[in-house]
Amino acid sequence: MDKFNLGQLGNLGERLKTSGAQMGRMVSGKVKEILQAPTPESRMIDEATLETLEEPNWGMNLRICAMINSEEFSGCEVVRAIKKKISGKSVVSQRLSLDLLEACTMNCEKVFSEVASEKLDEMLRMIDNRRLITRIGKGYAIVKGLGRV
Repeated sequence: MDKFNLGQLGNLGERLKTSGAQMGRMVSGKVKEILQAPTPESRMIDEATLETLEEPNWGMNLRICAMINSEEFSGCEVVRAIKKKISGKSVVSQRLSLDLLEACTMNCEKVFSEVASEKLDEMLRMIDNRRLITRIGKGYAIVKGLGRV
């Protein structure tokens, strides 16, 4: 029987402990997100991206932009709510979320800087439905537009 090398065993234990701590932080963050009451921003984003809408509600979208610019809404919270809608399963909601994201990035400096600092390509990967090539193309057009500004 081979003897265990205590140094290697100690390293393995440290890696397991570190991985467990990281997993715990990730899980607690997700649980907090799930259990957290909806914010005013997320409620308005939900209303602007309802599955029953056929076209973007431009009045609502511009109202959201105005509330961000007047600092009634947090740009970070709006981007978080939009990312959540983009990662959802509804094709209609994803399309409306991309339209809202485009409106916010073009009309709100705070959202523009938030989106520019995020990796928007990661946001687009959240759209897992491969039939949405045109929507993904639209998302990349938004990114390209951000690069020109």
